[in-house]
Amino acid sequence: MGKTFLIIVDAHSIRLEVEIVSSTSAEATIQVLIKLFAMHGLPEQLVSDNGAAFTSHQFKDFMSKNGIHHSLTSPYHPRSNCLAERAVQTFKSAVKKLDEPMNTHIFHFLLQYRITPQCTTGLSPLELLMGRRLRTIMDLARPDMTIKSEGETGQNSSTKATYSFLLSR
Repeated sequence: MGKTFLIIVDAHSIRLEVEIVSSTSAEATIQVLIKLFAMHGLPEQLVSDNGAAFTSHQFKDFMSKNGIHHSLTSPYHPRSNCLAERAVQTFKSAVKKLDEPMNTHIFHFLLQYRITPQCTTGLSPLELLMGRRLRTIMDLARPDMTIKSEGETGQNSSTKATYSFLLSR
């Protein structure tokens, strides 16, 4: 595949951000964070691994100027940032199943991840972030959330095929 990704997880909402980056430099990392902070505001704390981008003077200055407390995980102990490590594994698993262009695949993966309720909260990351349930493709197939049996609704096999198609995507 040959791509480098910066994967960021919001600890409150468990929202996942994935960016393809040109390099693992502090400058490239900071540019992604500037874009992210412009959308969601400045976090109080950022936890990262000990990669060169995160330990550079440039990155430390960026964190300091923005009033962000930066914590580094223990070297050789990825479990110390288990939320991020789990997100990386989830993303890697999804990328293995590529059947479309990379950017399209990432967008589809992120949408599905962000609208799926998390077992720890019972809500999706976007519901936690935005305070409301987001409309999805499933809402098009089933506008009213009450499901009736086939006998009550008179649904035909083409409707069932639509549900199957949507669920298989």
